[in-house]
Amino acid sequence: DSVTVTSTFGWETPTITSLTPSEGQPGDTITVTGTEFHEGIKVFLDSRDIGNVEFSEANPESLIFTTPMLEASTVALTVRNTDGRSSDAVDFTILPPPPYFIRGDANIDEAVDISDAVKVVRYLFSGVTIGCLDAADPNDDEEINITDAVYLLEYLYRGGAAPASPFPQRGSDPGEEGALGCEDGLDPFGG
Repeated sequence: DSVTVTSTFGWETPTITSLTPSEGQPGDTITVTGTEFHEGIKVFLDSRDIGNVEFSEANPESLIFTTPMLEASTVALTVRNTDGRSSDAVDFTILPPPPYFIRGDANIDEAVDISDAVKVVRYLFSGVTIGCLDAADPNDDEEINITDAVYLLEYLYRGGAAPASPFPQRGSDPGEEGALGCEDGLDPFGG
C-alpha cells in the first residue's frame, strides 16, 4: 500500500488573469489563465461548483471548463484550490443557447410534412407568423419565399433534396450568422 500526501503549505491565493473567451454559450470551452492553480482546483459560477475542470500540472497556469447549461446572465467566476483559498471574482457572461429546430419544420411540430409547406405559403400570402424562420427555410438561402414551399413539396413527394442541416434531427443552425433566426424562447433543450 502507498499513501500520497499533498501539502498545501506555501500556496498563495489563486489569481485569474484572463478568460478566453469571456463569454460562452452552453457547451463552449473556456480557458482560464492565472497563477497558483493546483491539482483539485474548482471553478465556481456565482456559488455553483461547475465540476469537470481540466487541469494539468504540466501547464499549471491554465485550466479549461465547459460552459454549463445555465440561464443567460453575467456571473461571478472564481477558482478555489483544495486549501480553501479562492481567487477574486471576474465577470463571465453565459449567453443564451442557440435555438434548436428541424430545418423544414415551419410549424414546429417535430415533423416535416405537407403542413409545413402550407405554413410557408400562409406566411407569405396570409400574414401568418412563424416562430422560427430558419426552420421555414429548407434550402437555407436565408430568404423565405415560394421556393421554400416548393422545395419541401419536391422533397416530400418527388424525391428532391432533403432540407439543409439541421435535418432530420433537431439541432442548431450551423450557419448561425444568417438573417432569419428564431424567436427567443424556442426550446433549446429538446423538450
